[in-house]
Amino acid sequence: MAQLSTHKVSTIYGSRTYKFFAAPKGAHKAKTLVAIHGCKQDAESFALGSHLIKSARERGFNLLLPEQKRTSNPYNCWNWFLALNQLRAGEPYSIIKAMDDATKRYSLDKKNFYVMGMSSGGGMSNILLNCYPERFQAGASHSGVPYASTVNPLLAKYVLKNGMDSTPYLTALKGRICSSQYNGGISSLIIQGSEDEVVAPLNLDDISEQFIIYNKLSSIELTQSTREVLREDGYSYSEHSWKNNEKNVEVKSILINSLGHEWSGGNEEFPYNQEKGPSATKLILDFFKL
Repeated sequence: MAQLSTHKVSTIYGSRTYKFFAAPKGAHKAKTLVAIHGCKQDAESFALGSHLIKSARERGFNLLLPEQKRTSNPYNCWNWFLALNQLRAGEPYSIIKAMDDATKRYSLDKKNFYVMGMSSGGGMSNILLNCYPERFQAGASHSGVPYASTVNPLLAKYVLKNGMDSTPYLTALKGRICSSQYNGGISSLIIQGSEDEVVAPLNLDDISEQFIIYNKLSSIELTQSTREVLREDGYSYSEHSWKNNEKNVEVKSILINSLGHEWSGGNEEFPYNQEKGPSATKLILDFFKL
């Protein structure tokens, strides 16, 4: 069983629990990764299925695992499609408060947080990056949806299959407005399966373009490069990177062949994981330099 402690935070939007794994050499000395589960998952099953707890132990970082409430969504999804949750409010605010609570409880370095998520958790990580970019060094989403894809819950399924109910430019502009006190860019990795039957692969392009435009609105110029990575297991992938003038990657997208709505390189004992393919966890942690 994973060595996870459980904590509770309360806000004007209700209470939420989160689980925490402290780095073996001391939480106060380590960087912290906020990892957000997807639909029909919980915090612990997501962390175990993606090998995040093992990686945190080996690489020496903290894990903060927000937990959705069943009463907020019958499938335990994060409600990325609600207008309130596309602001510095609602569920994103509750996750920020969990970060604040953990920072105080474990004397964490508040300048060294990263965020990632799967499926609806990927959508939530994109919201956090757009509305609270000053709180994170970088972010990643796996099989997620773009920020502000829709504010109409009735269109959520349409967005999953057909892409955002807006444009990347308008959502990037909304992100800049949501983070109006922040003048920098956003560093983000986006991973998607080519055979995803829940979140259509075209969402990968929408998320990438949204972050590229966001960075350009922050006066960061980017240049693109592409490479193909072949694998014998059939899960080859295409990688597109956009670098700034200092040659640092700001935005990277990875489309994995044959992958469905599942975590690449995960543990199939847990839902929504595929043991084949490149390790999405390693790709993300290497991008974060964790």
